[in-house]
Amino acid sequence: MSDQFAECDKVNAFMVVFNCRHHNKALNVRLHQFTNDEHFEIYS
Repeated sequence: MSDQFAECDKVNAFMVVFNCRHHNKALNVRLHQFTNDEHFEIYS
């Protein structure tokens, strides 16, 4: 997932915010499993 976002970033440079939204959203959905309140409480 992060590889796809990185490749999109390389290709789009300054337009990454607009052209890579779908990759960024998918990456954030995947990362959310590790960055939610439940995990913060476990490691606090």
